[in-house]
Order: sequence, then structure tokens, then C-alpha cells
Amino acid sequence: MKHIASSKRTLNRLKRSDQTWTVIQFFFDFRAGVELPNGMDGMLRTLLHELVKKVKDVVQDLQVPNMEQTASLH
Repeated sequence: MKHIASSKRTLNRLKRSDQTWTVIQFFFDFRAGVELPNGMDGMLRTLLHELVKKVKDVVQDLQVPNMEQTASLH
């Protein structure tokens, strides 16, 4: 995946696209267990974290849920 993400061929194709692309890469090991850090939820949280680190403006577009409403759902 690192080769694909950093390949000049890949980056050139992304530049020719009509859309803006952001490439992020990180290591995630599912084999380490089923706890939160190693499961699907952990992977998605890591993906979001890496995206926020790379694209600072994405934080402005996130809608943070009202914590009182969220707490009452449980």
C-alpha cells in the first residue's frame, strides 16, 4: 500500500482527476486482538484521526453532537 500511495503514477492520476484528493497512510494491525484499538471501530477511529491530522480544515466541517442528547440515548 505504501508503494501505491507514494507512486508517481498514482499521484499523477489523482492530479488529473476533477476532484481534490488527500492521501493518508498508516499501519494498522488487526492480528493483535479484538479489543477496541485492534478492531474495526479502532481502525475507523485511527483513519479519522489521521485524516484530521492531514487535513486541518476538515475539523471545521465536523458536526459535534450535543453531548446531553448523546448521553440521553444510552
